[in-house]
Amino acid sequence: TATRDSLLARAVSWRDSQPGLRGGDFEVRTAEGLLRNSVAVVELDPARFRFALASAPDWARRSADEWLRRDSTLVLAVNTGLFRENGTPQGLVLVEGERRSGLAGWLDAVVVLDEAGPRTTDVAGARGLGGVSAFQTLPWLVRGGRVVFGVSSGARLSRAHRDRRITLCLGDDGLVRLLLSNFEVFGATAGRIPVGLTLPEQAAVAAGAGCRDAVALDGGISAQVAVRGATGLIRMPGWRKVPLMMVVRRR
Repeated sequence: TATRDSLLARAVSWRDSQPGLRGGDFEVRTAEGLLRNSVAVVELDPARFRFALASAPDWARRSADEWLRRDSTLVLAVNTGLFRENGTPQGLVLVEGERRSGLAGWLDAVVVLDEAGPRTTDVAGARGLGGVSAFQTLPWLVRGGRVVFGVSSGARLSRAHRDRRITLCLGDDGLVRLLLSNFEVFGATAGRIPVGLTLPEQAAVAAGAGCRDAVALDGGISAQVAVRGATGLIRMPGWRKVPLMMVVRRR
């Protein structure tokens, strides 16, 4: 069972705050305390924000901060699920009911963006989606309040590999959180040095953060978030640009 960790909540240093959105970071130690992992957290109230998917023509790649610089109405951009080597998204991409690519059976988590905000479903639940936006990813980390990594698609993934990890967390308090590990490691070093969390550690952090449901987004060199904070643009860049972003605007 996923249990909220009150110590983790108290460990967060909140550094930016505005109505319905705040950002901060905390530290976790792994490998029996030998490795220090910094984790950025962005917390949003879906009652105040609309979530959508954004892509450029022909799957042209952009960074998260490019999206915010091009569109002043955006307050946040974050990469979505997995991407092929040629840069195109893997699995379902549904943009306001328009299907851009089809379902992939091996990607068992589907993130749906509707009027209420993000929610999660599985491949079967995604077959009847109407005029919403959605994308696929893996693995599930927390589902229905239970840690499920290792009993879902995660069973086919390495349990020991360390990397930058990014989590989409739907909280038990109704808030949406993004958790990006090792957010200060970017550029040429991203993905080249043995830092970050393993997937089981990522799931444990998600559980401690109070996630009712949580999925991993594409980590490593793709992981990136940009936020229009109260004092300016906050960049947590990745090493490569990607063709599909989840973007957020005020209602």
